[in-house]
Amino acid sequence: MKQLEKRDVGTGATRTSAYSEVTNDKAKYPLLTEKGRKLRPAQAGEMSWRLLPGMRIGDLGLTEKVYADMRDIAAGIATPRSAWPSSPTGCARTSPR
Repeated sequence: MKQLEKRDVGTGATRTSAYSEVTNDKAKYPLLTEKGRKLRPAQAGEMSWRLLPGMRIGDLGLTEKVYADMRDIAAGIATPRSAWPSSPTGCARTSPR
């Protein structure tokens, strides 16, 4: 949560909501488990990580860039095409792990 806040990703409410969704142990397939102050992948989270190597969908750096780009687009400083010229989905693969 602090990393999201530090990078100005989302609002307090969206950060809390996202955190709650991925750590909810009552969910059918929780992604993370929380023990004390540490997060660890749950079985579904570990499986997702292994099945989607190189995907940036959960990359905090990418999320930070998307939020910054969206602010620039809203301010008229950039356009969607100039902000994301080669990746319309924002989920381009990176080099394998």
